Amino acid sequence: MKHALSLPLVAALCGRSTLTLGTRQDVAFATPGADGALCTVKDRQGEVLATVTTPGSARLPKSRKEVHTTCQKEGYRTATATVASSYSRRSMVQPLLGYLVDGVSGAMWNYPAKVNIDLTRLDSQPAANQPAWQRD
Repeated sequence: MKHALSLPLVAALCGRSTLTLGTRQDVAFATPGADGALCTVKDRQGEVLATVTTPGSARLPKSRKEVHTTCQKEGYRTATATVASSYSRRSMVQPLLGYLVDGVSGAMWNYPAKVNIDLTRLDSQPAANQPAWQRD
């Protein structure tokens, strides 16, 4: 009888992050000063995971692998950012089987909650490179 009661307890503790945090995560993307940019999030193989207009958020599958974000807006240079994941603290204390479950599902990893990507205007030049008549 003791073993019959402990089995559900062990099963409940395994894959703790998978059960409590899920295998997908909302990540907010912003392009400060250039709202309305179109950002594409891809994995390492180039598969599109999400497309978002800034400011906005995308629901990404959790993974230990980084994702690559490219943002574009008319009148601005295209900008790219690599977004790395980090280990979730909720996955630290659990049975060995839990590490396996969370590792396979990706739930033991988190991306930052918000990613800022700076876009530069095409017509902007450093002041030193501008003709004297254009400087303030």
